[in-house]
Amino acid sequence: NSECGARSAKNQQRASAFREGMENIAERFEQQRLEQQKEYEVFVRGWDKQMHQRREAAQAAMAAKRIAEEDRQKSFEIAVAEAAEADRREREQVVQGWEERNRREDAMFAELKAEVCKRAELRAQEAEDVVSAGNRRRHALREELDRMWAELGAQDDELSRALDDKME
Repeated sequence: NSECGARSAKNQQRASAFREGMENIAERFEQQRLEQQKEYEVFVRGWDKQMHQRREAAQAAMAAKRIAEEDRQKSFEIAVAEAAEADRREREQVVQGWEERNRREDAMFAELKAEVCKRAELRAQEAEDVVSAGNRRRHALREELDRMWAELGAQDDELSRALDDKME
């Protein structure tokens, strides 16, 4: 009985340790995802700053060109607007790429987390099944032992009666 109890406790400890390990892995993945999100935000801020500097540089160039002739100014404004539009499209593509990557990583993380939880539950169920099987076996052995004691008691009673009969 104590061996079954010790084995049951050990199995429960293993299941608990495994569950903790899986939770630690899930926490590490979540931490990585948060760090990548921070990197993405820093990148976007840097990109915005760079775009702002580009716009400022373009505006300064436009002011210098405005002093020159008006036709050149209009052509330049058109070129700056096209460059700004090209920069905007380029930024959108980069941001969309980051967002898509984050969505894929989030989906992979969710799948991994689900798999880890599923495995932890299976291990816990296996441990519970082992404990239940041990309890059923112990109960069956207890019933067998009680039956044997009852038989021995009945035999002892018969022998005592037979001995009493012979003594009389």
